[in-house]
Amino acid sequence: MNNSTKIVLIVLVLVVKFTFSTNANIDDKTYIFCVDKTSAPYEFKAGPAITGFNVELLKAISAEMNFKVQFTTCDFDSIEIKRENKQIDGLTGLTLNKRNIDNYYTSEPFLDINFGIFLPENSNIRNLDDLKQKKIIVIKQSWIFDYLTNHHISENITTATNQKDALLLLKSGEYNCAVLRRLDGLYLIDKLKLKGIKIISSGLPAHKVQYAISKNSTLPISVINDGLRLVQVNGEYKKLYKKWFGVSTSTVYTNKILKYILWIAALILVLFAIIIVIIRYLRKQINLRTADLQKELQKRRETEKKLENERALLHAIINSIPDLIFYKNKELKYIGSNKAFNHFFGFKKEHINNKTDDELFSKEKAGGFKSKDLEILKENIEFKFKDWEKNISGKSVLLETLKTSYKDKKGNLLGIVGISHDITRNYLIEKELKIAKERAERADKLKSAFLANMSHEIRTPMNAILGFSDLLGDPDLTQDQREEFIELITSSGNELINLIDDIIDISKIESGQINITKSNFQLNKIFDELLIKFKTSKKKMNKEHIEIICVRGVTENNFTINSDQFRLKQILSNLLSNALKFTNTGTIEFGYKTNIEEKILTMYVKDTGIGIARDKFKLIFQRFGQINSPARGKHSGTGLGLPISKNLVELLGGTIKLESELNKGSTFTFTIPLAIVEYSKSKEDITVKQKTNYNWKNKIILIAEDEELNYIFLQQVLDKTTAKIIWAKNGLEALDYCSAGHTVDVILMDLKMPEMDGYEATTNILKIRKQIPIIAQTAYAMSNERSKAFAVGCKAYLTKPINPKLLINTVAKFID
Repeated sequence: MNNSTKIVLIVLVLVVKFTFSTNANIDDKTYIFCVDKTSAPYEFKAGPAITGFNVELLKAISAEMNFKVQFTTCDFDSIEIKRENKQIDGLTGLTLNKRNIDNYYTSEPFLDINFGIFLPENSNIRNLDDLKQKKIIVIKQSWIFDYLTNHHISENITTATNQKDALLLLKSGEYNCAVLRRLDGLYLIDKLKLKGIKIISSGLPAHKVQYAISKNSTLPISVINDGLRLVQVNGEYKKLYKKWFGVSTSTVYTNKILKYILWIAALILVLFAIIIVIIRYLRKQINLRTADLQKELQKRRETEKKLENERALLHAIINSIPDLIFYKNKELKYIGSNKAFNHFFGFKKEHINNKTDDELFSKEKAGGFKSKDLEILKENIEFKFKDWEKNISGKSVLLETLKTSYKDKKGNLLGIVGISHDITRNYLIEKELKIAKERAERADKLKSAFLANMSHEIRTPMNAILGFSDLLGDPDLTQDQREEFIELITSSGNELINLIDDIIDISKIESGQINITKSNFQLNKIFDELLIKFKTSKKKMNKEHIEIICVRGVTENNFTINSDQFRLKQILSNLLSNALKFTNTGTIEFGYKTNIEEKILTMYVKDTGIGIARDKFKLIFQRFGQINSPARGKHSGTGLGLPISKNLVELLGGTIKLESELNKGSTFTFTIPLAIVEYSKSKEDITVKQKTNYNWKNKIILIAEDEELNYIFLQQVLDKTTAKIIWAKNGLEALDYCSAGHTVDVILMDLKMPEMDGYEATTNILKIRKQIPIIAQTAYAMSNERSKAFAVGCKAYLTKPINPKLLINTVAKFID
């Protein structure tokens, strides 16, 4: 450089410094700049000191422009928080791709950052195209990663925290290359004394480095720009560049600016002199305008913050709604959805944004969505529909969806919003209600048919009872005729009692009041009794030609099990009654088998009767579910026997099944748990010869009964015993009689009476006369009366209608 050039430069520096320094005395505040502590040699922390090219250049600028500067290190995530809290004024090194510059004023660029490809010396890679499918190292969160991926150069990319780590990884020999900032890499190779690494041009665009001043700061960006020009002119920039990078030909400014300055220096001197006054005036106006803009910006920030809070609240509300919510733009691309929508389909928020239904769903489903959406946009209408969808777990869900368009304040169409509500539960409830209604209607029809049958079944024996009772009044009847009529009346009465028992049993089953009472009993004894009973029944039904066969699974007479003897006998009796009723020729076989290993007792009743159609199998086990057909003739019955039997089998812990074919017969088979017990002789096995004549002349029997006819019946039965009978019309009278100290040998206590019922009367009498035996007698059948009566102290229990012989024998146990 010749002497004339130096003189021009010195004069230019003095003029520039004079021109810009007139406004450099801003205030006494120290401005704090944020520094990346790992970006050597640009800016970094070396021990306690913060240094680097960007830092020292800013120090030179602050010295020239007469303002104080201080540096602090910041990590990437904390910069924005510190800026909002006004803890920092600016950044020492900002590249345009690195951070949101809307919150900053940026200086003129002062440095170019070029990228190079760092390779082992023996590598044959020549340019960026040779990197395809190579193992590449880039810096974490660097734009290089996105560039290489988006241009499909390579997907085998490893990220390093900083340039030092990247070079050390390359040196390990496991990777083909590293794409890094050129100057950083050269600086670190020299500092770390790394050998065997070369560098070639990447062909990637260079990044320009700028200083950034927060819009919250009072430091004008013009001061930084003025200072940059000064240090470029006075040679400080060149000196620092050479110090940190070792060369001066790579800068964006030094040689170019000097070249142009030498040619136009004189013109600039003249122009600066002319515009100094204009600059000072403009600076003043700019400062005033800047202050106004800062106030306006502050208001805008407050408004933006308020909008952000409202937006956050809106998002929180939308995400808290359990319905599926989504919204699309006019191009039918998703621009938002709530958590319920994403969770239902298994989407991630970033996965669905800016995508169409074609990219997210099957072709068929996407086509259906698109046709509805286009109609909504075209016709500007709401669209409501129901459709089954499968969620991410594969479960089918019925969704009711409402889609509608949304607009801006001016009425311009913006897109579509949709809300889907899960109505699966409502659908299932409606379906169940419909089924329940059909069942109720069917049950109502069955009940009507049952009531009609019941009327017939009740009136038939009642007609016989009343009719033959009237005939008994005829004095011209012979003794044989009287005995025949009495037998018919008794038979009809028993038939009526059996009918009532069936109604009571089905009612107990449906109300859950029936109890299973297990005891030890001889199973073959029950089969013997049933064989005798139904051989007698077939004679009365004029079916003596039908053979009844009993098959015992165990031959020992004393084979003993533990179960409910009464209910087991009831089940078999119902099945045998049906078999005899609907079998006109052939045989009826009943019996049992044992499976000791599995502890199962299997019983069956098999006949050669009219059979049952397969489509009626379920019907016959339903309440009122009898089959009406010509083949069944007059033996329609109540339709309760089989439902009762099925429920009793299940209460005993077993199952029942049917095999049948029309006109060939039926086989009912049921199983219950088998509990075999060792036989022991009990009182029931001992046959006691009952007396036929009793003489209780000196005995007193108290009958507590509120119904006079019932009392008269009991009195007539007991009259032949010559016992003295006392009548108490309710429980209170019975208690008073006993309290008076009268002698009483036995009390027949009705359980349902006015004033005081039999339970209370029994309890109170036994408190004062413990030795009096009390026999309960009741017509109750809907609850567990027997156990309740024994619980209050009764010694025996008789169920109405009372059998005369049973009454005499029961009383005899306590008098004799």
